[in-house]
Amino acid sequence: MTLREDLWFSLKGLICPLGSGPRPILLIILLSALVLRLVFYSQILLPSGLIDFKPAGTDMKTYYDWAFRIADGDWIGKGVFYYNPLYPYFLGLLFTLFGRNLGIVAFFQITLGLVSLVFIYAIGKEVFGEATGLLAAAMGAFYNMFILYEQVLLPESLGVLLSLGAFYLLLRFQEDQRAYQVFLAGAFLGLSALNRSIFLALAPFIGAWVLINKRVPKGKKPLSLVYFLLPMALVIAPVTLRNYLVGGDLVLLTSNGGVNFFIGNSRNSEGVFHYPPPYEDINRRINLERLRPSEASRLWFREAVKSIKQEPGRYLNLLLRKIALFWGRWDVPNNIDYETVKRYSSLLRNPLLSFGLLAPLGLTGAFLSLAWIRKAFLLHLFVVVYSFSVVAFFVVGRFRLPMAPFLMVFGAYTLCYWYERFKEGKYPYVFWSLILFMILWMAVNLQPLYTQLGV
Repeated sequence: MTLREDLWFSLKGLICPLGSGPRPILLIILLSALVLRLVFYSQILLPSGLIDFKPAGTDMKTYYDWAFRIADGDWIGKGVFYYNPLYPYFLGLLFTLFGRNLGIVAFFQITLGLVSLVFIYAIGKEVFGEATGLLAAAMGAFYNMFILYEQVLLPESLGVLLSLGAFYLLLRFQEDQRAYQVFLAGAFLGLSALNRSIFLALAPFIGAWVLINKRVPKGKKPLSLVYFLLPMALVIAPVTLRNYLVGGDLVLLTSNGGVNFFIGNSRNSEGVFHYPPPYEDINRRINLERLRPSEASRLWFREAVKSIKQEPGRYLNLLLRKIALFWGRWDVPNNIDYETVKRYSSLLRNPLLSFGLLAPLGLTGAFLSLAWIRKAFLLHLFVVVYSFSVVAFFVVGRFRLPMAPFLMVFGAYTLCYWYERFKEGKYPYVFWSLILFMILWMAVNLQPLYTQLGV
């Protein structure tokens, strides 16, 4: 095969991970997903104007105003980035091309969601087989949080797609060891970090995976690591350079890391997005001393670490609380409240897939799939590293969305496992895995836990 042919098949495989031939069941799933999202749009967004919902002081308002300025020609902006820039630039591009039509934004984000379902199918098929991929995609089609967050001015739908693209490419690299696969995976992860900085936490673990992966020939490992890290650096470097030239401060992506760590870990923190009482005093000090954004971020971080060292017992309780909030069925609201929206949507009041069922199904599958650990390792890696990265700061329900597709793949594997073991007559396997599922279901859904936490 010539280099030109190799590049063509590579591009074809990236754009269409379905492989050759039509997939009627997957097309039905995608059509069902589209219908559900259009129903939600016509039921809530159109009559109520939810797509225009962007109250002052919210991220949605910030993204909208920022995108508005970009569309008016202010592509550089002022100062160091405080918010991650990818989503507002995405919105700004849409506003430039199509005008300030938020219906167009909803259309594009629904499209991103449908492409994400294709990647969920492809990842499930790659790791566990066709049936698992189809079931996982069906879960995504009926997942209530996907339906909601794909149609509001928040970066979740874009982040889900980018992280899925990165991990699908890494799975293909595990099989084929093609340089372009790990190179594009690095680029996708770099874009994910531009959308949400927390994805940077995955980079060293994936780099270590490249070096220890037995399927990658020893001679190719160092170069493969370079191929992974280089595009990440190329994607992130322009933002770092822009921060330095425009803001006069060397900040990798954004300057909000320190304050976010303080919000989630200081003495009076509740583990969710809520400014603790010392916030105003420290913020006043930052303004009086005219600290640069990087200096202010380090100050916030030091203050949080100080309170952790002074009261380690309190911090342990806070950490347990955040773990419970992250894995609990309740969607911790931020910018938009799912329970409030549900009052006005008969679709959302129907029994759609929720985190209360997805989490125990997915965690059960993660345990059962340990027998497939070599092939499923990347999925386990994402769930563990990403969940702890969120818990390290503060918990917001929508931050769980990038992890949901991986839980869907594991959850679909659980259902296939039960079916196969039951068909084979291996009833004890089904029984004990159901016991595990029930224990996890109670841990995720137990109401008294949330009462004790004061939620």
